[in-house]
This record gives sequence, structure tokens and C-alpha cells, in this order.
Amino acid sequence: MRHLRFPLALLGAAAFAMLSLVAPRTLHAQALKGANWLRTDHNYSAVPANDPRRIGWNLEIAKDMPALTGQATNYQTLYTQHGIRTLARLAFDIKPSYSENIALHSSGIFECSSINDLMNRIDAEAARIGSSNALGAFILANEPNLGDEWSASGTAYGRVYKCYRQRWANNPHHAGRPLLASGPGGCGGNALYGCQAFYANMTNAMGATIDGFAIHAYGGSGAAFASDLGWQLSAINQAVNVAARGKPVYVTEFNAGAVPWGPLPTPPTLAYFNDVISAVRNVNASGQIKALLYFVDSPDSWARSGLNCHPAISPPLGQWTLSSLCYSGNWRNDWMNATGNGASLNAAISLSRIPAFMMPGQILRFDADARNTGSTAWDGGGQSSWYRLGANTGNGFMFSYMPQCGGYANSTADARVYTCDTVLPDAVRQYRVQARAPVVASNATYSVRMVRDGVAWFGTGAQQNVMIGQTACGSALTQCILRMRPDVLPFYQANGWDTSCGNRNAIVNNWCGQVDSDGSCPALKAGACASFDSTVRCPAFTQVGGVSIARSDTFPGYKVCGTDQRMHTCDATGVWVASTTPCL
Repeated sequence: MRHLRFPLALLGAAAFAMLSLVAPRTLHAQALKGANWLRTDHNYSAVPANDPRRIGWNLEIAKDMPALTGQATNYQTLYTQHGIRTLARLAFDIKPSYSENIALHSSGIFECSSINDLMNRIDAEAARIGSSNALGAFILANEPNLGDEWSASGTAYGRVYKCYRQRWANNPHHAGRPLLASGPGGCGGNALYGCQAFYANMTNAMGATIDGFAIHAYGGSGAAFASDLGWQLSAINQAVNVAARGKPVYVTEFNAGAVPWGPLPTPPTLAYFNDVISAVRNVNASGQIKALLYFVDSPDSWARSGLNCHPAISPPLGQWTLSSLCYSGNWRNDWMNATGNGASLNAAISLSRIPAFMMPGQILRFDADARNTGSTAWDGGGQSSWYRLGANTGNGFMFSYMPQCGGYANSTADARVYTCDTVLPDAVRQYRVQARAPVVASNATYSVRMVRDGVAWFGTGAQQNVMIGQTACGSALTQCILRMRPDVLPFYQANGWDTSCGNRNAIVNNWCGQVDSDGSCPALKAGACASFDSTVRCPAFTQVGGVSIARSDTFPGYKVCGTDQRMHTCDATGVWVASTTPCL
């Protein structure tokens, strides 16, 4: 549903249908497209062949869950006749009890058992929806930052997702289908309405198993939409919880922008739809975005009968629902015919191999896959090529070594990786960087973008945040665990412990051995913090620039740049091994 502005909340709305998608390299523009329709005339066999519903998506299950018996016939028809599967939203009207709300918003250690009743009720709804082969996936909630259901922080929503996803693995009503998390809608490309904190707290609390996200993005122009979409993708792909990064994203609603109390939006045009599709292409080199749906709603917003959103029903004059496709055949045709705008020089970048946590000065390989989404080839040739991957605004990592065909790094803000071979339109080139973390920082962002040196930066850049440890503040494993679980230190401090650096190894040992009740410690040791889980130490070492590494901070695999500007690695026997590879 279209986003309203209320205090933070959790659960919501309806269901959508999906056409099978192909790989992004050969993806036709319409393969991502759809229009979510609220309970139209239900006679899908009569839908004209050129109707946008045939493109791939259809909103099917609304708030009135008792109507599901009749709805099942309709979404089965969509699947058997049109190849469209339905995504079902769970728990529109389900609210936690008072005690469950208290538990969900507690700053202490949270237990899933405290919301068993809530999960049982969500289970019952999943059972009513069933496990038809016409169902593609389930979505937990709708724009949970809204307050028209029940107030919830990002942490509370993330806790519900984590607990229910653990139960989902053994749920007979989904037959292995994914459970998508619902992001807060209409963030506006910034921290408006608390979206930044909500996303951070939500992803932190979601656990180690995340199937994907269903998000809403808005904007009255293609640029505004791109800003909102890009902001939310960054919030997912830079999440401290590495389990969230790179997971499938379904844009289950966008529109030209309106709020119930505001002016009617500017009607969308073919140019607007083309701009939106182009914005998705520019950030979708990895194929992370699986669907793009335009907003449709009935004029009464909630009192939906079988004929609402039907061409025979006139909407009330002056209502924000006029932004919908329901009552404009021209808009529907524009959306169906939109294919995106081509650009002569364009690029989309996706990042990989970037961890959630690194120690000071640590060097790791970072990869950036750049897809040429324009119509101009990028000439290769190494240093002689002026098409390069450059350090973008906000980059905090030194390009220490570029192993493919070179590059340069004058500073974290002035660095390039050369293009070795010509990159044709729609081709992808991987740019590798041995990136060195700062020695004094709590966080740093790896930020890159394509540049035609001497001409212009172009395309959509990519950035990802990494947490950085500090010298002599617990072992690397201790620091990693505490950064992944920011709730642990406050818990011990509240219970009278000294939480200064010298006591943090003891705190983590206690938490892992006695307090951790949901398996988070072993999961971190085997996952995001696995590379630091060793008792082997190397001697103190002086890095390039004269900054020392304490013995207590070292671990096997700790690679740094020495004062000789050669890479040195702490090996499994506790010895620093020098290489001939140069570094900056």
C-alpha cells in the first residue's frame, strides 16, 4: 500500500505475483516490470493480452484474509494460464501482546520464546494461505516503519524476522519458499523518518539467515526514485550483519509520489517510467533486484470489494489514489511500453569479497564488478586506457596494490585501477584491489566509481562500510564479535562489569560460554569472524607509516604493508612472512 507517515510500526498488507526472471545480462526491460493490482474483477482469464498484469506481477491477497478461499482459485489461474506466481504477505492484522512488545523493545538479551504466541498466530495465517505451487514466496510485514498497525523499532522487527525465520525452516506451509523481510517504505534517499536507524537496527537483529527483502521506493522524478532506491540498497549491502548483503531485493511498490494530505502528484509519463527502469539497470549489474512494480490502489484505500480498482468505478475527486494506474489506460500503456533510456557512457558497479570487520592496517582483496550499461566501449590497454575504476567520494581505504594491470594511489581520495582489456556494452569487467584499512578509525567506507579520466565520472558508484578494530582492545576475534553484537557490552555494563579494553576478552569468553543462548557466538566464529578465530599470535610489527601492531592483535592471515613497502603476512606458526609483492 502507499506509504502514510506515522510513528514506527511493523506488520502489513497484501500479496503480489511474479513472472520467472532471467539473468540480467539478457534481461529484457519488461522482465522486471509489473503493476500490483488490488482485487480487481478477479476474472483474470478476461484480462487483455496487452494489459500490464501479463508482464509479471499482480497484487492478489488483501487485508480481508477470510476471502482467501475464493482468492486461491484466482492466483492458481494466474500461475497456470500466465506463468505468474504470487508472493503472499503475512500478518497484516497480527499484533504483539503488551508483554511481547516489552520483550521486543528490551535493551537486554532477547529470547525468541518471549514471542511464541505472536509466531503461532503468524503460523496460523501461513497455514490459511497454504502451499500452492502458484505461490512464489512470502513477505513478513509491509513498510514496518508505519504506525497504523503497531509501533515497532527496527530492532523489534528484526527480532520478529529472526525468530520466525528460524521457525520457518520447519514450516509445512511454504514448501521451501523464501521468507522476505519488508523494509521501511519511502525513505526519500536519506535518514528521513528515522529510516537510517531503522535499517541499521533491523538488519543487525535479523540473524544469520536472511532470504531477501521486499522494499518500496518512491520519487516524483527518475532521479528522486534512484536516490531512494540507491539509499535502501546501500543500507542492505553495507549492513553490519553480512547475512543481509547482496540478498535478493523485490521493489514491490514505486510511484510518482503523493501523501494523503499533500497535493496530487504529477502524472507519470513514458519518460518517467523510462528513467525509473534506467535507474534500476544502473544498479543491477549483479541481478540483485528481481522485480519492479508500479503502485496501484483502490480509491477507498481499504474497503476493497471485488470491483474496486475496476475501470467501471470512478475514484473520488482530488484523492491521492489518482496517482494509481487503476484509472488511466494511458498510464498503463506508458508503463507497459517503457524500456528504459540508453546512455552512451554508463556503468553499474557491484562489490564483493568485502568483510564486515577488519583490523587496523589489514590488507584484503576487494572486488568490484563493473557492467558497461552504456553504448560506448571502454578501451583497454592498462595505463594507456583512460577508462578506470576510481576512488570515489568518501573512500577510506588505500588502494595498496592493483594486481591485474596496475593503477596508482596518491591517497585514499586519489586512486585508480586501470582497465586491462576493452569492455564492450553489456559486458562486465572485474577490478581487483588489495585494499588497506586505516590504522586509526572505527569505520571506513570502500567507495568506487567508473571515470573517463580527463572527461567525467559516469554511471552509478558503489560503496560499502567496514568496521575497523583498534590496537590493544581485546583480540581481533573479541573485537569482531563485540562489533557484530553491540548489545553485549551494554548488557555486561548494566550488570556491573568493567567493560574497558583490558577486560573485553573475558567478557566475550563469558558471553560465549555461559550467556549466549541462541547460538550467536558459534555462528559468528564460523561466519563473519571466522578468520580471527585463532590463539596463534605473531610478534609486534611496525607498519608502513610507523604505526605498530600489538602482538595481542595479530592472528594467522593478518596481512599488512611493512615499512619496506612489501606485504607481510602472519602465518599459522606465528611468524611474519615477507613477500615480494609491493604495497602502498
